[in-house]
Amino acid sequence: MSGAGESYFSAFALFLKASTTQIAWLASIPPLLGALAQLISLALRRVMNSRKAIILVGAGTQTLFWIPMLLLPWLFPEYAVPIFISLVALHQIAGNLVSPQWSSLMGDIIPARKRGRYFGLRTRCATVSSFFALTLAGVVLHEADGHGYTWAGFIVIFGVAAIARIVSWRHLRQMHEPPRAAEVLAPALKPRAWIRRFKRSPAIRFSLAHGGMQAAVSMAAPFFTVYMLRDLGFSYLEFMVVTATSVLFHFAALRSWGRICDVYGSRIVLICTGTLITIFPSLWLLSTSFWFIIGVQMISGATWSGFALATTNFLFDATPADKRSQYMAFHNVMTAVGTAIGALVGGALAAVMPTQFNVAGVEFGWFTPLYGIFLASSLGRIAVAAVFLPRLREVRSTRAAPAADFALRLAWGTVARIHQRISLAATAVRKWVGALIPERI
Repeated sequence: MSGAGESYFSAFALFLKASTTQIAWLASIPPLLGALAQLISLALRRVMNSRKAIILVGAGTQTLFWIPMLLLPWLFPEYAVPIFISLVALHQIAGNLVSPQWSSLMGDIIPARKRGRYFGLRTRCATVSSFFALTLAGVVLHEADGHGYTWAGFIVIFGVAAIARIVSWRHLRQMHEPPRAAEVLAPALKPRAWIRRFKRSPAIRFSLAHGGMQAAVSMAAPFFTVYMLRDLGFSYLEFMVVTATSVLFHFAALRSWGRICDVYGSRIVLICTGTLITIFPSLWLLSTSFWFIIGVQMISGATWSGFALATTNFLFDATPADKRSQYMAFHNVMTAVGTAIGALVGGALAAVMPTQFNVAGVEFGWFTPLYGIFLASSLGRIAVAAVFLPRLREVRSTRAAPAADFALRLAWGTVARIHQRISLAATAVRKWVGALIPERI
């Protein structure tokens, strides 16, 4: 569902003639409403005795919103974009009813000493399926667009997304649910309680800092699709390759990051990756070359995999088991608020950012106003990292991480696995793509 469907939401909005401002709304409003739905999920938990039941209701409802998305170009062409944003919001709301209950359930099932390796394995499995879905969807869209039937390509990939969610729902039905009576009886935290806990809770402080980083990230994140498809004129195939490269390197680095988190803790990974992610938006200013962008995506994918995995591990380590769903909901709300603020600020900047400007009497210009947003995103990330990373403390006992040992383990493990997986994947993909579109190879 994620690879074949959600990855192409922005591309579908551009197909519907969405403006840059509307892309910002698409990137901000649905995640925000979805995160607020997690608070509803916590309230439902107090009424229903089963976390699994809430998970199944949310996942099942999410399936229903794919069909009207497919019909938008015909039913309401003049209002297709705002209706599409509304449908994506409902899709996110249904999906986010699942999140805190799933986090609570998994926190009970997975032993603390194995979380890094388990979530690394789980993320690798999800990344592989997402990668192949993303790749197939890109080929489908490219071929459909080449024959003048772009709308048919979107029907196919969104239909696949709906079917995949149904399959996912069937697997969720088979999950084991340990009893969690203590969490049902735990009182809901009021705003004053959250403020009091801020001073002594590393999880709450971390969530607020993560929300700030997400705001800086989201200033640019929604507009890379606009930049590639609209400004650079990439085909859907080229867009797919760029996106899939990040996913592939995200996958290749996960095992190394998981082992490092288990042995040395999440703090060292957050510091390394949190520092690196500050520079990625500004790198897009250096060249419009397709291959240069591919190189940026390689480094970006490997780095973001470590940041995301360490974030999950840190939260599981820092949250008490009986209130984990509350803390996870708070974290996701802060992340969504940051995402919404960042995307809206980015959209506002896109509307006013000039392509020509004067600095100390010297005229400067750049290829697209989006460059200003990319640069602002980098500066925002640097500011958050400078405040947040030095204050980060490990919350569980881990082995000390000598710099040389850590760097050697990270570099050797990551490079070896990337080389192995890229070699195997490149051979398979070359044969597969060559059979599908040999004239483009």
